[in-house]
Amino acid sequence: MSIRLIRQDSDTPNVTNHDDARMVRYAYGGYDGYIKNRGQEIGYSISGTTFIVQSGVLNLQGWEVEIDANGAGVSIDNTATKRYFSVYLEVNCGTDSAQIKSLYDTAGYPSIPESDDLTKNTIGIARLLLYHFTATSGVIADVEKMVEPIDYMDEFIEQINQRLDEMGFKEATAADGGIQIQEGWAAAKYSEWVGPGIFDYEEREGNRIKKLGKFVILEDLSVKTGTKISADYNATFGTNGKAMNYYYASGGGEIANIPTEYRPKTDIFGYATVSIPKVGDVYGTLTVTKEGTIKLEVRSSIYVRTSPVSGGGVINNENPSAVFCKSIGWDLR
Repeated sequence: MSIRLIRQDSDTPNVTNHDDARMVRYAYGGYDGYIKNRGQEIGYSISGTTFIVQSGVLNLQGWEVEIDANGAGVSIDNTATKRYFSVYLEVNCGTDSAQIKSLYDTAGYPSIPESDDLTKNTIGIARLLLYHFTATSGVIADVEKMVEPIDYMDEFIEQINQRLDEMGFKEATAADGGIQIQEGWAAAKYSEWVGPGIFDYEEREGNRIKKLGKFVILEDLSVKTGTKISADYNATFGTNGKAMNYYYASGGGEIANIPTEYRPKTDIFGYATVSIPKVGDVYGTLTVTKEGTIKLEVRSSIYVRTSPVSGGGVINNENPSAVFCKSIGWDLR
């Protein structure tokens, strides 16, 4: 078995162009394209029936190719039929050469031949599309540059940060927004829930809305009212002849407003839990409108065992109905 230190001190060169190309490929992050600020950055010019690829440096799988100030030309003829040309760079490791070549078709821009992986195949051929253009009767038109520049690492990072910001993930800290409670409603605490099945909730105020980048979360909405929701007792008989006792809760309206910068682009719908004093809980439909209004609509029944529950369904300022909602979110874009 043998091992080679690629860049050892030696009177006989032991570093091949394949060694350098492999290193350069990693240095460019695996990207192919042209190098910024070098020559004319692989621009183009037209001289009669010749399409000229101007000066610059191209990188293709770590193999760097330089076009000098004279450029590299692709000539066409005066054929009257409109033709679609694809101009490309070809690196041939079998002959250690590079050329600017072209293909054409009358139906559309042709695809260039597939490339070998020059790291695996040390005598392979790779190609990189540079330009598209059309030619009719010797006139070159519709030029489109297809090769892209290779960005520097700080530019890559900036692009990533910009994209994360657009997606709403860049901002690491959430901004708190104010919720303005409307008349007829008041802020509630979890401990103010009443009714069967409602036990000791954490003693803290709700009504928190937060913005993280381009996303908003209505983290908590906790309000109460003695006037906006009512509950009426009803009794009916089922098919088995047994009495069915229930309270029908209804009402709602505008609960609160949120700041302009937190408002959704379209109306957002969710559910809220609504407590009926000494009876239990029902669900209501919560809407956050694009105008910034939080609305509640309650139309729901809750069945009870006895008829009626003593003191149940009586909603007033002394026995308010509580409305709780958690974690409704939307995208601001």
